[in-house]
Amino acid sequence: MLKDFNKSMKLYVNHLRNMEAIARDLDYSLGVKKCGDLLNRVEELEFHVAVMGQFKRGKTTILNYFIGKEILPTGVVPITAITTKIKYGNKPQAKIIFQGDLEKSVDINSIGEYISEQKNPENKKKVKQVEVYLPAEVLENGLVLIDTPGIGSTYKHNTEAAYNYLSEANAVILVMSADTPVGEAEIGLLSQVKKYIDKIFFLQNKVDYLSQAEVEESLHFSKEVIAETIGIEPRIYPVSAKLALEGKVQGDFDKINRSGINKFEDTLYRFLLKDKETYLMKSYGNKLIEIVSALYQHLDFKTNILISDIEVIEEKVNAFKNRLQETMSMKKEVQVMVEIELEEIIKSFEKNLEEFKVQQTKNIINKISQAAKGNKHIHSKELSQLLNQRLELEIEKAYNDWNSQQEVVIRQSYEEITSRLRDKLNEVIVEINNITYDLFKTKIVQPVDEFHLIDRDTFYFKFGSSSAPFLTPKLKDFMFVLPRSIRNRKIISDTLNRVDNEIEKNGNNLKWDYTCKIKDSKYIFERTFQEYINSTVDDLMTIIDKTKELKTKEDSHIQKEIEFYQDRKVELRKIEGEIEALEVMV
Repeated sequence: MLKDFNKSMKLYVNHLRNMEAIARDLDYSLGVKKCGDLLNRVEELEFHVAVMGQFKRGKTTILNYFIGKEILPTGVVPITAITTKIKYGNKPQAKIIFQGDLEKSVDINSIGEYISEQKNPENKKKVKQVEVYLPAEVLENGLVLIDTPGIGSTYKHNTEAAYNYLSEANAVILVMSADTPVGEAEIGLLSQVKKYIDKIFFLQNKVDYLSQAEVEESLHFSKEVIAETIGIEPRIYPVSAKLALEGKVQGDFDKINRSGINKFEDTLYRFLLKDKETYLMKSYGNKLIEIVSALYQHLDFKTNILISDIEVIEEKVNAFKNRLQETMSMKKEVQVMVEIELEEIIKSFEKNLEEFKVQQTKNIINKISQAAKGNKHIHSKELSQLLNQRLELEIEKAYNDWNSQQEVVIRQSYEEITSRLRDKLNEVIVEINNITYDLFKTKIVQPVDEFHLIDRDTFYFKFGSSSAPFLTPKLKDFMFVLPRSIRNRKIISDTLNRVDNEIEKNGNNLKWDYTCKIKDSKYIFERTFQEYINSTVDDLMTIIDKTKELKTKEDSHIQKEIEFYQDRKVELRKIEGEIEALEVMV
């Protein structure tokens, strides 16, 4: 099976190189790029399986089990701040790839210095990704396991880094927890995963924390929620990653059996040995056929232009420009409508934020009052530090919990609106294709893909002077001579008075973050679309100008060019037939 797969991949590589040469001969820059991008993927033959899930669900422990060692760091606080790729290598080693593509080899046991949130907070070391190489059997034949940041942790940039990797993964292992029901963050993640990934494995970890009846209840609930999200009932594997890893490290097969990991492991290995190749062959075969079709269309277009009279070409070009200008006005109207809808998202968020601030101000004042009540007799300096820390902790916790819910809602609302914009813009593209087909008997523009809310994170907590003593020097001197009870009452009063201001300030920071994200995402989408149309039109006009130049020469030159196009079509038909024959064998 593996020999047949490798033979098929070599044929795909040869076909892509030939197609790339044809596209280059035709001055078809988009075709050259498509062939080159797919060629890189096919030649690498890597199959990326990303392990994803919420913070502290056991993703890294699962990975450590599969590689057979506790290589990747785990802990009780968020660990993975950087995406880590685990690949096959003859000996254990690690490579750090920094932003700007600078690389550094490090000892495999020191990778925590780069992927730990504690050692590399908010990625201050500017690490792009970490690659770990191990002589593990599971990693042979091109499998790459990916340790992604946990979503829903205190560190919001971890959630965004996990979302960013989705478009690169071929399959996903989604790790959930038996002791915590599937929540909004996981549903939001699953909704995003389904947009990019066809193959998803579901693990329900930490079953050793519950009774058998509780495990069954948890599995039933998770199946219902996931089925509602993706439209089919999933197969969920109940496991104990902790027990499985202990068994692997200790060589205790009884622990491994009791962990429940064996059933999932068998399914994963069967997929890797059999279905992975089928999945890749179908995926790559379909992409090759798409490129062949695009090359056919391009050849037809150039041929039709070549056999037309110059006067007719001039008339068609003028008609094309006029109709294109009319069509692009449709885009402007749609953009105005979308602008209004995006403003509604921001207004809705502001309304929810105001309600949240009112509610949390009351809750946090109550919690600070309770903390003060139990500690009003301690030293004034200690009381000040305790209440300040409690205030910051409660505000961060409240905003983090609320923001994780809001992000799912806003992301979905944004993508519903931009999907309508995409559909409208694709109507513009259809109209442009109709114009070019009417005039030149070819369709030149591809539909626009989905655009998502950008993942840049500018939100951070800011607490003014709350981390330092907040009394002015003169007032501190005055307070020092007063009895402790009076000093402490003043400290408690000042802390309670700060609650509303700190909640307001951090709420405004969060509102600004979302406003920038939404508006910048819309701008990037519109700019990309416009550049795409402009580039396509420029290519079209270049082809027409070159054709007009060629038609000023002798008829023999034109006939020679037509024969060249026909020969390229023969090559493409042969390639197409061989690809289709391979797909029948899959």
